[in-house]
Amino acid sequence: MGQMKTLLRHFVPFLFCATMIGCSTGSTQGPPPPPPLESVQLQEITGNVPAGMIEIQGLSAGNFNPSNWQRDTLNWVPDVRVPILAPLTIGPWQNIYAPWALEQTTGWRVFYGGWDGTNTPNDRVYSAAT
Repeated sequence: MGQMKTLLRHFVPFLFCATMIGCSTGSTQGPPPPPPLESVQLQEITGNVPAGMIEIQGLSAGNFNPSNWQRDTLNWVPDVRVPILAPLTIGPWQNIYAPWALEQTTGWRVFYGGWDGTNTPNDRVYSAAT
């Protein structure tokens, strides 16, 4: 974790933009060839990212590899952007998904699924009003 903080500290002024290396924007010969695996280009761009944050763009998940799940070698990183609805901070299970916001005369009512602050990983449907 310390190495990651050091890396982020050095690249905070930058926004990360993973782009294909060697793409030609003027070609009419069809799409560019795919980039070599694990190639990336660091490029400073303007955007809406707050000071002290970085943004990574242009990435995809790649092919599914079940052995990563079986070996438990996935590197889960939380999304630190301000979510519409943050999970409760109680309980070991704090997963929110599929939010559905409905406008009402007094504000918004958000329905969502998840394990929001529960003691067991059982799906539930929640509702929150703004």
